[in-house]
Amino acid sequence: MINALLALIGLPSKTVWLGKEETAIWVLIILAVWQFGSSMLIFLSGLKQVPVSLYEAATVDGASGITKFFKITLPMLTPTIFFNLIYGIYPELYHHRRKTEKFDPFLCGLYVSECIYQ
Repeated sequence: MINALLALIGLPSKTVWLGKEETAIWVLIILAVWQFGSSMLIFLSGLKQVPVSLYEAATVDGASGITKFFKITLPMLTPTIFFNLIYGIYPELYHHRRKTEKFDPFLCGLYVSECIYQ
C-alpha cells in the first residue's frame, strides 16, 4: 500500500518494507507510535464516562482540582488504566518470549501480522 501511494505521487518504489533490517525497524517504530494513539483514545473514552455531576458535587463541597483528580478522576479511570496497562504489556511479553538472538526481519513482520490478526 505504501508503494502504491509513493507511485501516485511520482516516486516509484519496489521496497520490501519488512524484508530488510534498515526499513523493518522504522516500520515497527511507526507502528508503535500509531499504537500509542489508540491508548489515548481509550483514555479519552474513559474520561468521557466520568459523570459531570461528581465534579459539580465536589465543587459545591469545596474540593480543589487536585482533590477532584485523586478522589474522582483517578478512581473512575482505574479500569481504563488497567486495560491500557495489559494492552501495552502483553504484546511485549509475547514478543520477548519469541525473541531470537539475531535480528530477523521476517520474524518481526510475522509478529506484527500476528498482533494485527488478533
